[in-house]
Amino acid sequence: MTGIRPYWFFKAYHMGMISLDILYKAVLEYFAREDCLKVLCEVKKGEGIKPKNHHVLEQFFGWEMTRQIYKEGETFFGQGTWLGDLIRQLYDQIVPVLVDVELRRGEAETEFSWDMRGVSYICGVDYLVRILMALGKDTLDRDSYYVWGYGGNKRSKKEVLSNLLKACYP
Repeated sequence: MTGIRPYWFFKAYHMGMISLDILYKAVLEYFAREDCLKVLCEVKKGEGIKPKNHHVLEQFFGWEMTRQIYKEGETFFGQGTWLGDLIRQLYDQIVPVLVDVELRRGEAETEFSWDMRGVSYICGVDYLVRILMALGKDTLDRDSYYVWGYGGNKRSKKEVLSNLLKACYP
């Protein structure tokens, strides 16, 4: 039997069975927030079905649904589909808030510092400027900037901001 996946909450919301608040709670609390953010970002970016995302898609949708996604291609999440539009709506409402919290942080970690690894796409010159301003005189963390993902328990301000800079498309 397949375990409960975030996709089930998206489907339940689409069918009118749960409220948007419950959907937010599922994405932000019930499941691995980093993985959910990764799916939201990659679909928004238009790269949801890239091979690098296969594991995250399986965690989000389940094995059978992931197989169907790879058969249909990016049209599965396309503009005008209920799922694609809902994922983009959640991206637009969740990711900017989490990134804003992280950009305002001091040296102490925030609740979302670890999850920022899932943010693989943010768009806008304003983000670029804010990330560079938050870095201040710190140099980039090359491990998080030049290597995909993080190693160990790295969550310092410098490492998180370097990762956000990597995800920024001005």
